[in-house]
Amino acid sequence: MTAGVTREWLAQQAAKAGAPVKEGWKDGALTVFVPGAPRHFKGKGNRYTVSKHTKEWRERTAVRLLEHRLPGAHLEPWPWKPEQPKRITFTVYCRNAFDGADNLRLVCSPVKDALGPRGPRKPGMGLIDDDRDSSGHEFHYQQTVTRKAGSVYGIAVRIEMAT
Repeated sequence: MTAGVTREWLAQQAAKAGAPVKEGWKDGALTVFVPGAPRHFKGKGNRYTVSKHTKEWRERTAVRLLEHRLPGAHLEPWPWKPEQPKRITFTVYCRNAFDGADNLRLVCSPVKDALGPRGPRKPGMGLIDDDRDSSGHEFHYQQTVTRKAGSVYGIAVRIEMAT
């Protein structure tokens, strides 16, 4: 596993503070929690810092999705085709609120990229065919601010068929 996300680390985080969401499959929807301190680098830092941050979030998301795609030892296909319209909800668990919907979208951008198509330079998981608004997928953004000691921060992703 990459970027410090191991099964042991996740178990330790869950035991310490309790995961903010229940992960897994329920009623045809998949919920995955990607741990880490949510932030964006728009206009901040140099391009190498931004690139490293983006790559780490994409890899962490891909690993978390892959864990829920691997029941047992063999690779199971996703229950949805990439082009089928989906409702994808990103819930950011953070210490400080992000201003406006634009900043929330920026924070979720690397996670959203990990859901996309695979390519030579894209580590996407092939859950969606395109992340543009015109693709037919619905993207919703929420945030939950908590400052309790021992809180686990990250981004929860819920993927379900659009109705």
